[in-house]
Formats: sequence, structure tokens, C-alpha cells
Amino acid sequence: MSKLHQFTLIDNTYSAEEARRVLLSLINDKIKFLDMQILSMQERFGSDTKHMEERVSELLRDRARINEVLQAAIAGQATLEIKSVVNIEVKEGVGLVASS
Repeated sequence: MSKLHQFTLIDNTYSAEEARRVLLSLINDKIKFLDMQILSMQERFGSDTKHMEERVSELLRDRARINEVLQAAIAGQATLEIKSVVNIEVKEGVGLVASS
């Protein structure tokens, strides 16, 4: 049986520069986290980290796209409304899955 929880991570209006700082901070922290996980799993266990490496590549592409959007918004002195929801599903009795 699983149980779903939902949390609002971001729900605000930002200047384009503030939005850039908020979003890039989140994505950069996630990339750093995955890079450290990859290094740890490879060195300690010799584990296959292909999924995590692919996720880092996806995040790098997303970061570039976010930068493009936000640079245009900064140039146009736009404000941005950003909403981000985190869904957490607790699955009882299921083993640990590699993080992404």
C-alpha cells in the first residue's frame, strides 16, 4: 500500500533575476547531490550509476533551457510566477531504489 504526500516547494512571483537565483540554486544543488552519489556508489560499491548519470545530463540540459528563458525575461524586465509542487509517494515494503 502506498501513501501520497504533496508539498508546495515554490509558490511566488519573482523578478527575473530572483527567479534565476532560486531555480539555478535548486538545480545546481540537485546536480551536486547526484554527482556525489555517483562518485560514492562507484568508489564504494562499484555500482552501475548509468541512470544517475543520465539524470545529471537531463538536469544540465534543463539548466541551459532555464537559463535561456530567464535571460530573455531579464532582458525584458519581466516578472515570473513560479509554482513547484513536490509529490512524495511512500511505498511500504519496497526496497531502496537508486536516487535520481
